[in-house]
Amino acid sequence: IGRNHSKLRWTYNGPDKLVSFYVKADMKKTYRDHHGIIKDFDNLQYNKSTRETFIDLTNLRPYSNYTVHVGVVKTRSNGSPIEMFGTRIVFMTYTQPAPFLDPPTDLRSEGASTASLLMTTASEEYGMIDHYWLVVYNQSDEKKPEDFSNEQLRQNSRIGALPYVAMTITRDEMIPKTQGGKIKFLLGNDREAKGFRNHKLRKGTTYKAFFRAFVKNTDPAKPNDYLYSSSPFAQGIKVASNERSVHNSNVWLIGPIIAILIITIIIGMLIIWWMRRNKKNNNLPMKQEEQQP
Repeated sequence: IGRNHSKLRWTYNGPDKLVSFYVKADMKKTYRDHHGIIKDFDNLQYNKSTRETFIDLTNLRPYSNYTVHVGVVKTRSNGSPIEMFGTRIVFMTYTQPAPFLDPPTDLRSEGASTASLLMTTASEEYGMIDHYWLVVYNQSDEKKPEDFSNEQLRQNSRIGALPYVAMTITRDEMIPKTQGGKIKFLLGNDREAKGFRNHKLRKGTTYKAFFRAFVKNTDPAKPNDYLYSSSPFAQGIKVASNERSVHNSNVWLIGPIIAILIITIIIGMLIIWWMRRNKKNNNLPMKQEEQQP
């Protein structure tokens, strides 16, 4: 058995020598797609006839349950075939790395040393995801995510050298929060969890990030092995500097103060104008009375 194939052999000790055999294979699977939606899939993938006592089933789907029926095809006296003496074989194909993984989205600077981003789950069509890595990298380097080995990322994570693993996210942490949506993560909070430190980001530096999804290998020859695939890089994000943050804060404070002063001056001028006008109107009748004979 493999990821995409299975070789079957059988023996036949019946009385008839000139017989053929039928082979029918049904496939069923249930998995979670990259939107967190449960999907069911089943079909009759094979229906063949052969005179050999073996067959090589190819083009199978990874991480799928197969039920294979093998039996004898005899010929009636009228020449029509009849299927009989069937046996059933059940097996599951091995896992394969996740076929699709969205890059992180909505990278935003949250301050002088942190940034936020969003992610979705990977499709589990080829195997159940065990955990994810969130990897931080320098924008200026042109290497691709698949160019970095797991061991290199682990070593860099110990000293904070780029690229490094900022955090590990388990499947149980991801699934409940991404039902038809995305989950938000914060980079640079300097916290340590599951063996990795989420190092502070350097102000003024442009970063990019990607996710790596790990699938447990079901091949008995590699019982402790993990298969993985990486998302494309997310768009670069420049971490805001302290100076910029202070400048923006000052502008935010000074703007309203200036507006309040201008409004106060205008109101004051209107009050003075109104008071002078009233005073002039009050004095006008008195002058008219003095001029009468």
